Amino acid sequence: MEPVLQQVGQRLLRWGPRTLMCSRNYTNGHGHIGPDPPSAGSSHTNTPIVRVSRQYQPASLSDIGQESRQPGEMTCKSQRLMQQAGLIHPSNPGCYYYLPATVRAMEKLVRLIDEEMQGIGGQKLDMPSLCSAELWKTSQRWDLMGKELFRLKDRHGADYCLAPTHEEAVTTLVAHQASLSYRQFPVLLYQITRKFRDEPKPRFGLLRGREFYMKDMYSFDVDEEAARRTYDSVCHAYARLFSRLGLRCVQVQADSGNIGGTLSHEFQLPADIGEDRLLVCGGCSFSANVETLPPGETDCPRCHAAGALAESRGIEVGHTFYLGTKYSQIFNATFHNRQNRPVVSEMGCFGLGVTRILAAAVEVMSTEEAIRWPGLLAPYQVCVVPPKKGSKEAEEGGASAEGLVRALQGSLPRLRGEVVLDDRTQMTIGKRLKDANRLGYPYVVVAGQGALEETPQFEVICQQTDEKMFLNGKKNMASAEDDDDGWDEFMDMFAKQRYENGVTEDNWEEEFEKIPLFMTKAPEDFDHNSHPQLSCLQALIHDEDRTPLEKATDLKNEGNLYFQEKKYQKAVVAYDVGLEVRCDDQDLNTVLLTNRAAAQYYRGNMRSALKDSCAALKIKPDHVKALVRGAQCCMDLRRFPDAIRWCDRGLKMHPVHGKLQELRSAADKCKRAAERDARKANTKEKKEHKEREALLAAIKEHGVKLRQPDRPSGRGSDSSDEERADGPALDPLSHEATGARVFLDEHGALNWPVLLLYPEHRQSDFISVFCDSSRFIDHLAVMFGEELPTWDTDRKYLPQNLQLFFEDEEKEALYPVEPDMSLLKVLQHK
Repeated sequence: MEPVLQQVGQRLLRWGPRTLMCSRNYTNGHGHIGPDPPSAGSSHTNTPIVRVSRQYQPASLSDIGQESRQPGEMTCKSQRLMQQAGLIHPSNPGCYYYLPATVRAMEKLVRLIDEEMQGIGGQKLDMPSLCSAELWKTSQRWDLMGKELFRLKDRHGADYCLAPTHEEAVTTLVAHQASLSYRQFPVLLYQITRKFRDEPKPRFGLLRGREFYMKDMYSFDVDEEAARRTYDSVCHAYARLFSRLGLRCVQVQADSGNIGGTLSHEFQLPADIGEDRLLVCGGCSFSANVETLPPGETDCPRCHAAGALAESRGIEVGHTFYLGTKYSQIFNATFHNRQNRPVVSEMGCFGLGVTRILAAAVEVMSTEEAIRWPGLLAPYQVCVVPPKKGSKEAEEGGASAEGLVRALQGSLPRLRGEVVLDDRTQMTIGKRLKDANRLGYPYVVVAGQGALEETPQFEVICQQTDEKMFLNGKKNMASAEDDDDGWDEFMDMFAKQRYENGVTEDNWEEEFEKIPLFMTKAPEDFDHNSHPQLSCLQALIHDEDRTPLEKATDLKNEGNLYFQEKKYQKAVVAYDVGLEVRCDDQDLNTVLLTNRAAAQYYRGNMRSALKDSCAALKIKPDHVKALVRGAQCCMDLRRFPDAIRWCDRGLKMHPVHGKLQELRSAADKCKRAAERDARKANTKEKKEHKEREALLAAIKEHGVKLRQPDRPSGRGSDSSDEERADGPALDPLSHEATGARVFLDEHGALNWPVLLLYPEHRQSDFISVFCDSSRFIDHLAVMFGEELPTWDTDRKYLPQNLQLFFEDEEKEALYPVEPDMSLLKVLQHK
């Protein structure tokens, strides 16, 4: 590293004040000599020097002692260090001021998140934090959230909440766009905003507060398969983000909680201070939150290793959910599919705790005495420390330090605005180095005695590794200029800093491919000693020497594991293969069929689930799970009489079975409600038919002839409804186009919707109720009476000046209409 810094020293020192004072010329970036750089417009002089003395942060970094804490208040390393360093300041329980250095770090994190989210097609928006209670009541989460939801009333007594999440709001937003097409999918909308949660006991600083920053993304897809692809792409983007930050994050299966959905994962940062308990297998890559496994579980459900699950703790920094149609069904968020029919979209939601990532990184990377940042998030990359005021090095060393700051910012674009000068020269270098260590600058450059030498030397301290190096000028300037490899290596130091076990940007895909959980395909030939988990799985499932019963049993267990993880499609595949084994144990075959029915049911494939339930009963007629599942399928298919028959069949063999009794009661209630609705619909249809016949009779009586709808040519009688919808004119009695329709009033008069066109100005008026006995002049006098339309700039559209024409579409001709004529007279035109 020292030869590299020697080369850099030569390049930087050409910009130093010693060179500028000795010559009226300067060396440009290509080794040529030229005039002095201009005072304005130069990248080297335009970037202002950031001075520590001007930064808004505590002047003293003394420890926050126990006496300053509230009784019973819990703290942790990140909270203590960030408050000591003046990065955050408590406002009230669970709320903090984010001071300037923290805001810089957070803005850098937000930019990284934006890059990853927009890289997979995310579009950024901003939604209101103040949300109407009606949305939350519609989704039934107003009561479900309990006391965690901040609630308030406006002056009119309407209920609102400060949103901790925005599923209801974003689904309503998408539902309002009725013209969405399947071609526009997937739609990924995200925001990075403040969130609010009424924590009962805020603690650990930014790790658990009442007000925090979060990235929440919401996806809308055309079907489950596409939604799961989107889910996987977001999880991979999260993995890339944490890899770029150098944070070893673990993806674990999780519970969906009050957000809901059928699939959920947490992204956990292992830490002793973490509040989540994790179970991690030592034999394979399986990991889960303890909430998702049976109490006391120690056997790994993936590799079946006994006692392999070890408990650890983690900080949750991200959470992903596959929601299915939970919210889109409620709020009618639909799109038009290939057949131009409205279909409910499949949803997912994906969260990242922005402030929590910041605090968690400090928690896992810092020492007990000093903050250590991920290299990409440090508020400033380099701190330059000049000599103490009054020392023999102060006069020239201070000037050299300022010149070095300008040189670093001017010569290294990625350091522009990233270098800070600790100009508190009334303090000793040692005191400022101690402060710099606590604040966590990745690099500290000290201008000491070496700055007075003919070729100035600066001590460089890498605070991540405690390595010390020197910038000096031993090499020839020209050779330094030509050696770009060393120069690039030095620049890369400022962007790539990892901590132990971090995965690099270049090798993360290769490293993930080594982990069975993330493998895209199983290797055909592998070292059984290096991959015992793969060897174990191969032996369990693919060993041809094992009996059909053993194979089917293991495939049933594999399917059960997928079912427990809510990976229902994979569960169906496992049960399929288990049934294809054709073992002689009919009880096991019954279980495989019943379990496959359950997986199909949760995938929404009710008919497939019903078919499997029937097959299971053929083998074992009294199998209660098959009877329950069949009744549930009939209920979801709205085949209530069939559901009653399934329940009655089961209750004959299991007369006190609670679930069957519950389903029987619900099916009977739904059957009666369906019959009642059918009777109402039939009555309504008869009434509408009678009204329509009366209307047609009145139209005929008034001498009005209705134009028959056109039929498209070249299509046979077998054309579908969708095909016919493109060509024919609308039924004249229909109200679908305008919201208005022809009707017969209580006096026996016909009322028609009428459209008036003004071709000269490309304007129109629509009269929804125009009585056929009314004259045109009566309406025109109102429309063009005292107040003329704004588009009539020449003021010539006066009632007495207007000329009216009636268009006969069949004859493709225009006929003049006298203003004193009634509408009926025009409609009787032949």
